[in-house]
Amino acid sequence: MDWQPDEQGLQQVLQLLKDSQSPNTATQRIVQDKLKQLNQFPDFNNYLIFVLTRLKSEDEPTRSLSGLILKNNVKAHYQSFPPPVADFIKQECLNNIGDASSLIRATIGILITTIASKGELQMWPELLPQLCNLLNSEDYNTCEGAFGALQKICEDSSELLDSDALNRPLNIMIPKFLQFFKHCSPKIRWPHLWPPTEPLPHSSAFATLEEEACTELVPYLSYILDTLVFAFGKYQHKNLLILYDAIGTLADSVGHHLNQPEYIQKLMPPLIQKWNELKDEDKDLFPLLECLSSVATALQSGFLPYCEPVYQRCVTLVQKTLAQAMMYTQHPEQYEAPDKDFMIVALDLLSGLAEGLGGHVEQLVARSNIMTLLFQCMQDSMPEVRQSSFALLGDLTKACFIHVKPCIAEFMPILGTNLNPEFISVCNNATWAIGEICMQMEAPPRTVPGPLGVAGRLTSPSAIPAITIGRLGYVCPQEVAPMLQQFIRPWCTSLRNIRDNEEKDSAFRGICMMIGVNPGGVVQDFIFFCDAVASWVSPKDDLRDMFYKILHGFKDQVGEENWQQFSEQFPPLLKERLAAFYGV
Repeated sequence: MDWQPDEQGLQQVLQLLKDSQSPNTATQRIVQDKLKQLNQFPDFNNYLIFVLTRLKSEDEPTRSLSGLILKNNVKAHYQSFPPPVADFIKQECLNNIGDASSLIRATIGILITTIASKGELQMWPELLPQLCNLLNSEDYNTCEGAFGALQKICEDSSELLDSDALNRPLNIMIPKFLQFFKHCSPKIRWPHLWPPTEPLPHSSAFATLEEEACTELVPYLSYILDTLVFAFGKYQHKNLLILYDAIGTLADSVGHHLNQPEYIQKLMPPLIQKWNELKDEDKDLFPLLECLSSVATALQSGFLPYCEPVYQRCVTLVQKTLAQAMMYTQHPEQYEAPDKDFMIVALDLLSGLAEGLGGHVEQLVARSNIMTLLFQCMQDSMPEVRQSSFALLGDLTKACFIHVKPCIAEFMPILGTNLNPEFISVCNNATWAIGEICMQMEAPPRTVPGPLGVAGRLTSPSAIPAITIGRLGYVCPQEVAPMLQQFIRPWCTSLRNIRDNEEKDSAFRGICMMIGVNPGGVVQDFIFFCDAVASWVSPKDDLRDMFYKILHGFKDQVGEENWQQFSEQFPPLLKERLAAFYGV
């Protein structure tokens, strides 16, 4: 039987809610005392949910207040609610998420999220499926209420939603959300992302959604861009920052799929308009520069018509900041210290241009003094400036090595001194840049503090140092191979976790060449090498041949019987893959 309130008790609760809206301090004190007393009775919470969801004769502020008091109780004592009370509250929330009043819908949404945040997502298995199901409703209020609740849950519990603890419900939720871009009702298509009353959480929730959805967004790009561009006209200062974030995240998610004339025509004019409006010293440039960095990387050659003024301005920002820093160092009493964030975001955008435009960036680099500026940035006292400098150096090495080559003798010692794990991101980027330079050199870069010195300092097990060690070994196997035994195990465990790509390819070629020079260095950890080889989905044919020769060479060396004993230790999946791909 459904819970029903006692009439006298209900009147008492209503009176309390009315009194709590009084501006009189003495009345407020009495209300607080009364609330404390009533909280001793667990079914007081049933009365509160009843007023919120069923007492439609009451005015909205009173009903909403009842829900907010309940929300505070949930926050403070949900663990001590008797199961029938907790169940009644949950059931009422789901049954009334489509209330005719937007205030009541929002209050119920907050209440649902608060219950979910008390560790209840696992204990309330029907919540997400039911909310997703309500998105199919023909009734606008139900659809809007369910979407609002899901959005709040996404913001509060994004990590849990993408975990195995709940069987990754995002895999079901994202396609549902994406349907909104095709919804027949424009009323549901537009307010859902940007209702003018509360644009902030919606854009940030949208950014969270994009990160998870990735290429599933591609079919809806036209709708999404229409919505984003529409928002440009509506948004003021603070909300624009969220909008830039949403655009940047979209570009990161869909990558080159954004490079279509139709999409570029929609997206670039409002961005460039903002770019032209902002002065060099305006801090609103930061989020716009970050956004353009993602857009340039995604658009690739599609960004060419816009690249020259953007490139020039970035170089100017770096130059101005360096000049101001120098003046401040020399005359601190006359000049202010510069905000180096201008330089950092400008360097990051230059990286985005180099990555997106590839060889096309060569002309721009040729006509500017960026290599001189980079030499100064790489020696800056601020780790974040060095971090961005090394990233740009690596990207320019890939895009236009012709301009990096003459500077290598000066740059290498600086890179060497930054292989300091104390600043892990600086160290990773310096390491990566060394690896990229190695791949472009026909002979080993002699100005590295000796490849041995570099390899010896790259002991951190992250993927970037591992790739660089492999690349150093590729360029100068004789010099790095003697150290194979020191790093082969962390090297293998690190690189087994990254997907097939060019960087992994060059690193594995290097490791195979080092094994050729020093096979004894891999013997003790050969099982880790086997596991790393098996992590490849489709290596290039010549790399597959290298793996084949090493595996069969090892098997022949130890003999059939020893190999059988050795391969008994393999997990079943590893055994199957090595048999299928390499016949061992």
